[in-house]
Amino acid sequence: MTAPATPADAPTHAAGRARLFLPDYAWIASGEVLSKVAGFVAFAYLARVLAPAAYGAVELAVAVGMGGYLVVDFGIGPIAARIVTQERGRADARVRSVPAMRLALSLAGFALAAALAPLLAATPEGRTLVLLYAGALLAAPWILDWLFQGLDRMKWVAPANLLRMSVFLAGALVFVHGPEQLLRVGAIEVAGFGAMAAYYVLAARRHGERPRVAPDRDTLRVLVREAAPVGAGQLLWALNQYLPTFAVAWFWSQSEVAWYGAAHRVVFSLGSFIFLYFFTLYPQLVRTTHDAPDDFVPLTAHSLRATAWLGGLAGLCGMLLAVPICTLAFGDAF
Repeated sequence: MTAPATPADAPTHAAGRARLFLPDYAWIASGEVLSKVAGFVAFAYLARVLAPAAYGAVELAVAVGMGGYLVVDFGIGPIAARIVTQERGRADARVRSVPAMRLALSLAGFALAAALAPLLAATPEGRTLVLLYAGALLAAPWILDWLFQGLDRMKWVAPANLLRMSVFLAGALVFVHGPEQLLRVGAIEVAGFGAMAAYYVLAARRHGERPRVAPDRDTLRVLVREAAPVGAGQLLWALNQYLPTFAVAWFWSQSEVAWYGAAHRVVFSLGSFIFLYFFTLYPQLVRTTHDAPDDFVPLTAHSLRATAWLGGLAGLCGMLLAVPICTLAFGDAF
């Protein structure tokens, strides 16, 4: 048997794990950079051609869609990824059970969005747009990023969101040229989300997995019990991110939603790299706590040093350059 790591060995092991982590993060971060560029260009274009009132309807629909996706996930992704990491031989039951849970949650999320749309959107077009963005969530059961995260195949995750945002950018440039074409934005979002789901299904089949809706009772019990606390935390995060958007839509005009949403989009785009960082680090943390607990402190210490300095620098630059960033990206109206 291999002797457990001693405290003196721990930094060496942690450094080795960091070397394994960096290529994975480089893959997924490069895909996310390209997807964020495509998404940012798409929304900057929409802000210019739709004018603030119609663009505000888009930002409201995006907020509903993003909040709804966190409801659909409800902490299932991280728990499923952890189980796959620890029990790779039993991945098939997860591949069948997770889509089943997400399908039920996506139907509930769509019903909730349909109930909220008349309360939040100021125009019939805005309400329909909210429903289209909520309808895109019906493809969420086939977003299998958690599976590739658990299998440590991050390079297969990287192209997924890039594909979605590329479809969205191309669709916006080709089909949307004025406020009268507002609803086309929702149709393009459905197409992009569907393309991402199809990519994940094809990639999973290439790796020998057969994702389908066929829940396993024991797996469902584990997922519900362990995902609930994580899901509750995600819902609080969603409220923190999107409740201000809903409040602005409730009390003020859609133009106000547009101005708030544009600034929020810049910050949220940068913040997504924090999510990607921990998405990539998560399997390493699971294996460390499970197989080599002595490595946990050095690994997290290296991580905290890097993220604290980079995060502080990004926040400071964002504060100092806020006006030129928004004006350059979205135009003089913003």
